[in-house]
Amino acid sequence: MTTRERLIVLLAFVAILLATFLGAVFVGLGLFPKADPAFFKWLIATGVIEIVGVVVWAFRDSLRQRGQISVNLRFQGKLAEDVVLDAEQCRHELRDGTTNQIKPGGKILPTLVEGAWRCALPSTVSPTDYVRLVLVDTDGDRWEVRWFSPLVVTKDATPLPATVQ
Repeated sequence: MTTRERLIVLLAFVAILLATFLGAVFVGLGLFPKADPAFFKWLIATGVIEIVGVVVWAFRDSLRQRGQISVNLRFQGKLAEDVVLDAEQCRHELRDGTTNQIKPGGKILPTLVEGAWRCALPSTVSPTDYVRLVLVDTDGDRWEVRWFSPLVVTKDATPLPATVQ
């Protein structure tokens, strides 16, 4: 569930909560003179249950842990074992998939596993984001993995000319 979808669910919870409490207040003030007194008691109980539900939902959602997203890399024209990446110079860039705005990127740690290079993306990367990797090997050659969805498992790294950052 994306951040926007979570916000919509939370706003729906709050709208139901407000409607319930306003109903209880209106019944309590006598705006509905034919309302059953038991109705007022049940509205209060329902309101308390809704508050507890919203609080539990909000805390559960805020404490959830994101899964680790990683991508396997194939290097154009080379085997993975032939490329030795310099972890200190490898970085990632992020673009929000819904607003298309650039988000803060940073360093990324590539690891050689099972005959391929794998980059684990930071937990701040959302499934709706797009990622670009710029990788540098120990020979000074630069590689680029063009913008991709983090849900992609394997991507091709292409050589970058020396003049491109």
